[in-house]
Amino acid sequence: MYLFATALRQVLRFAELARSTAPRSARPAIKQALTVFKATSPGAVEVRDIIDHYDDYLRGAGNTRARRRETYQGGWVVPNRPSFMWTEDRDASYRLYVSPVPGPVIWLDVIRDSAAAQTLTAAIVAATRD
Repeated sequence: MYLFATALRQVLRFAELARSTAPRSARPAIKQALTVFKATSPGAVEVRDIIDHYDDYLRGAGNTRARRRETYQGGWVVPNRPSFMWTEDRDASYRLYVSPVPGPVIWLDVIRDSAAAQTLTAAIVAATRD
């Protein structure tokens, strides 16, 4: 799942680069395809970031969304961090879940997110063909 999360993020980076470098006439279609992809696969960026930068999340360092630290009795400090990461077979697919503290459960679904990546890529090809 690590490689899937990384590949999905790379598709998104490619699409963002394509939007900024494509002919002006193609940019609205690519922007729309990006909007659909991000709505369909909302965890694409954050799951990959958490996996790749897990040590930063544990320390509450880097570009994490939650840098606030909490001090507990005895004076030890614990940063906000992912507390759970698990995988499961679900609905004939495979999912990776990440649950940061505090925050909602974020997940990737192999079937859903692969289809979204294919749709995004096809939209870019179609928009830049002319």
